[in-house]
Amino acid sequence: MLFSFTSSETVLARGQEKYFCELDCHLSYSILDGRQTKTLGNGPNQSKADGLYHIVTIKTRFDENTISSTRGNGTLTPNSRVATIVDAQEHTFSPSENGAQALAQSENAGTPFTQVLRPGETYATKLVFDLHAEVANPTLLLNEGEWLTRFTIGHENSPLHRKTRFQL
Repeated sequence: MLFSFTSSETVLARGQEKYFCELDCHLSYSILDGRQTKTLGNGPNQSKADGLYHIVTIKTRFDENTISSTRGNGTLTPNSRVATIVDAQEHTFSPSENGAQALAQSENAGTPFTQVLRPGETYATKLVFDLHAEVANPTLLLNEGEWLTRFTIGHENSPLHRKTRFQL
């Protein structure tokens, strides 16, 4: 608990990376782009946001500088990721399924976070959130989805640990 209690909140600017430790290497995530629109999709597949769709493009990078010398060029399947938007009042918002479906039917929705990578490889993932107008200072929280991480000392998911978020 001491590690968590002494941690600090961090907000990363666009392009700054947040690292996740995998078993023998690190994956980094950063915001590539963000845009807003009232509608997504075309024709009968069009979806209208209750508020405003926020489309966030996230870059995943397998940092080849963090692997052990004996690892080689083998693939890595990333651990699960959970993305939420957190506003100034600490309200949380999950990705919009309707928005994601409309995006996938009208443009390249990117690569899922679960895509296998080799050292040095990257890909982009697009997430869609439907935020109401009263949402102030939204930030993106990207963390590990495995429940076991809540019991790991010093892990961002452990109780009382402060978070590292991305500025949108």
